Amino acid sequence: MSLFGSIVKTKMRITAVIFDLDNTLYDENQYFSEVISAACSRYDLDSRRMLTMLKSGRLKQSRDIFGDLLRDQDRYTPDLQEAMFQLYRTVDCRISLHTDVHLLLTHLRKTSVRLALLTNGDVLAQRNKVRVLGIEEFVDHVVYAREEGKL
Repeated sequence: MSLFGSIVKTKMRITAVIFDLDNTLYDENQYFSEVISAACSRYDLDSRRMLTMLKSGRLKQSRDIFGDLLRDQDRYTPDLQEAMFQLYRTVDCRISLHTDVHLLLTHLRKTSVRLALLTNGDVLAQRNKVRVLGIEEFVDHVVYAREEGKL
């Protein structure tokens, strides 16, 4: 019998739900788009070209997104890459939860189900995303996995 079948048959009550952050509760490309826009206006970079590269999906497997974006424009320097990474950690922007996620979290918050968020990205960037998304009002606890060690 499947786990789902067991839950339905025994009418087990769900008492807690743990969510991931990036590309689960919101589209992470929103955040990257905001970082790119801020970087382009500060450092005179081609935002159209960077956003096209982001939307193309070519960066999904990248281990050096900002370096790859800068190399694509022949503008790579370690200092500029670091500046973009610092924007990634601190950008003040407007991004939003998926509509259905907002409705789900609002509904669950009204019940006795405990909610947590587990995220494993750069701690400063993840804290910033939690802040700009306003997620703390929905969850009982946020766990930043990298505070426990690098993943």
